[in-house]
Amino acid sequence: MGRRKRQDMDVLKALLLRARALLDGRRAAARHAALPEAKAAAKPTLSPLAQPHTVEVLVEKNRLHCTLRGFLDVTQGEAILLDIQLAQARLRPGFDVIADVSRLGGVAPAAFPLLRRAATAFIEGGMRRLVRVVGAAPGAAATVARLTEGLYEARVVASMAEATRLLDGLTAGRTANPRSRRAPHSVRRTGVTRWESAPGQKARGPR
Repeated sequence: MGRRKRQDMDVLKALLLRARALLDGRRAAARHAALPEAKAAAKPTLSPLAQPHTVEVLVEKNRLHCTLRGFLDVTQGEAILLDIQLAQARLRPGFDVIADVSRLGGVAPAAFPLLRRAATAFIEGGMRRLVRVVGAAPGAAATVARLTEGLYEARVVASMAEATRLLDGLTAGRTANPRSRRAPHSVRRTGVTRWESAPGQKARGPR
């Protein structure tokens, strides 16, 4: 009888050890499965200043802000084109665009057609005006200007603040004088207001 009791105790201990091992294994598996999620949650997100490009829509002003940074390759060009097309769906015809290329380092030749298509999308969507921010050293901005040549002419400014003040002032003036449909020194062509290519430059008439 004593031997049978000891055997039963041994079996019980073995079962308890096995149950504990199974429980420990399940806990370890659960921790291992949660680890990638924890890493993903802890992964820092890029701030807007660190992203290669940003496209922002100001619905109340019927305005689009597009900012390009760093070196623009084909992948970035495709992403910019898609973001612009999606953003235009939220705007009404007659929208304005601020294109900030002051931090654009360069453009890969293979991405030229994509930027040209993005510029064409602005016109097809009903863009009225485009103000280009080039900063103090407009190196890559010259490349962008060549790519959009013949499609529209942009007003060139040095900062985003200056571009915002310019468009806000024109919008306020148009609201105060609704009969005036043309901005000063501008010519209507294909539904787009054409501006001088730089501040102070003599406005050009129809070609």
